[in-house]
Amino acid sequence: MEKIPWCGATAALWYVLLRPVNRSVALTAAFIELAGCVIKTGARVFYLAPLFVLGAAGTSTLHGFSGEQLPAIVLILLKVNDYGAATALAFFGLSTPLNGYLIFRSKFLPR
Repeated sequence: MEKIPWCGATAALWYVLLRPVNRSVALTAAFIELAGCVIKTGARVFYLAPLFVLGAAGTSTLHGFSGEQLPAIVLILLKVNDYGAATALAFFGLSTPLNGYLIFRSKFLPR
């Protein structure tokens, strides 16, 4: 939840700032970063899902599961969140060197 609201704005800001240097590389970096944002947003659903599983433990919604199975379900959901966040981090890791290359090629920093 910590990065999702600002992710699209950050990608757009980097694109606008670095577009004069190389438009195609800046656009590629922005799309890769947005793809990482979408993946991380989808993974965060599995971060919140254990709260609903544990909250419904006493109701008839999950009556087919035993008391030992509910913590296992929660752990699976949290691991899916971890894998999704790791995948998103790979996308962010691809966009960061592209942005760094564009910053290096620009005239923003003194040489």
